[in-house]
Amino acid sequence: MQSKKLITFIILALFHLNIFSQTIISESEIDSRSSQLYTEKKWDELIKFGNEISKNGNISALVRMRIGNAFLEKRNFQKALEQYNEILKLDSYNSVARYNSWLCLKKLNEVNFATVHIPFINKQEIKEERLKKYAINSIAIENSYKITNNSDRGNGNYTRFNFDGRIGWRLNFNQSIVSYHQTIKEPSLIYVSDSNNIKIEQLEYYNRMSYNLNRKIQLIGAYHFLYTPFNNFIFRNHTGMLGIRYYQNNYTLQANAFAGNLNDTAIQQYAAQIEYKPKGNNDLYTVSNLSVNVRNKINRVNFKEVVGFKIIKNGWLEGNLTIGKFTNQFENDAVYVYSSIDEKLLKGGFNFYYRISPKLIGQLGFTIEKLNKINDYYIYNQYSINSGLTWRF
Repeated sequence: MQSKKLITFIILALFHLNIFSQTIISESEIDSRSSQLYTEKKWDELIKFGNEISKNGNISALVRMRIGNAFLEKRNFQKALEQYNEILKLDSYNSVARYNSWLCLKKLNEVNFATVHIPFINKQEIKEERLKKYAINSIAIENSYKITNNSDRGNGNYTRFNFDGRIGWRLNFNQSIVSYHQTIKEPSLIYVSDSNNIKIEQLEYYNRMSYNLNRKIQLIGAYHFLYTPFNNFIFRNHTGMLGIRYYQNNYTLQANAFAGNLNDTAIQQYAAQIEYKPKGNNDLYTVSNLSVNVRNKINRVNFKEVVGFKIIKNGWLEGNLTIGKFTNQFENDAVYVYSSIDEKLLKGGFNFYYRISPKLIGQLGFTIEKLNKINDYYIYNQYSINSGLTWRF
């Protein structure tokens, strides 16, 4: 009886082993099949084939390259990067994987992370792409004209000139010069001379530096100076920021800490941010930012959400909403410093970006802010018409 059970067990084991062996595809078959699909440009079938064979063990670098290129052709740059990263784990000097990784990151607007790959790219491709170790990546101008329904607050005008570039393959910089003009009336500010005619002629300087430790981690430092004449007062405000950014597949994580002074009062701010691109490209993206602002021992929590999506071939619409009260706030790595005397209750709007040419991008948008007038319960609105041009080299 025991011998019959043993024989039955052996037969069943051999049967299952035979079935399992039939499902395993040899390396030569994988190479042949992937090569055929790649030659015939059947990208969807090649991606599906790649998902199937990935369950059965290791995939050669050549096959991974074909699968990665299929994702690249389908404009899923994140999935393509995953394949190239697997190749680079085994061969960090693979120039083709490095070039394709640089290209994907550039398509994802992750220019700073992309530069890490350039030293490993073939010299001929570096020459053809005109990549230089020291370069200006882009120059831009941005303007925001602000209108209020409060007779005590005149119209304001914000203008920012910006350029960014790199110093070597790992160190990147971004610098801005800003001017802001507005005339306001505020009799409650009894120590300000001629408080019925306060002319604000604010000048600002901004500098952001980032250093890529590797393909995934970036250290960030920023400095923002504001010179604000306020009739018989002059405020010289300094703010510094330290941050770290982590890039992984479809999302990017970032944590920032700010410290400085605004209108002669010390301020700190701590923020955490996540960027997410579910389609692996710029056709749809979200940016979620949570911050805690500490000033005069008062903590303020703010949440900002940005959603952007492609609506036409060369056009993207981006909406944003900030909830939580604040009078002083840092945004976009301290590029924007809000230091209004009136408390902001809500801020939201949209921007439309259009690629006018391969190197020129235009911007047009609208923002509405709900504010509470200082020393008063009066709530009013401020409307901003935003515009800009960016030239990318």
